[in-house]
Amino acid sequence: MGSPDEVIRERLRWLRSEVAYLKSERDKIRSFQAYIQDARLKRAVERSLQVAIEACLDIGRRLIAREGFRYPEDNADVFRVLAEHGIVPPDLLPRLIDMTRFRNVIVHD
Repeated sequence: MGSPDEVIRERLRWLRSEVAYLKSERDKIRSFQAYIQDARLKRAVERSLQVAIEACLDIGRRLIAREGFRYPEDNADVFRVLAEHGIVPPDLLPRLIDMTRFRNVIVHD
């Protein structure tokens, strides 16, 4: 595995790719109802969201390890640790925690 900076760059590329895909699909869909009825699209979007969220978590974990911050207790705690050190703004923290919960729903339900 490469240096932490290489890993972060790789995950940022994944994240950019997933966000571009999600925006593209958002712009093509006519309505939320059409999205719900398209099982293939729904699965693809959910997978893309999962990959994007996991890229964010991987980046956070690498930053925590590189900087020697306390070890996070769970996925949501990754963002709490980063917020404790001023890397994640306080107003963004609740959305990031919700994002990790959403990832858990996608993965486990």
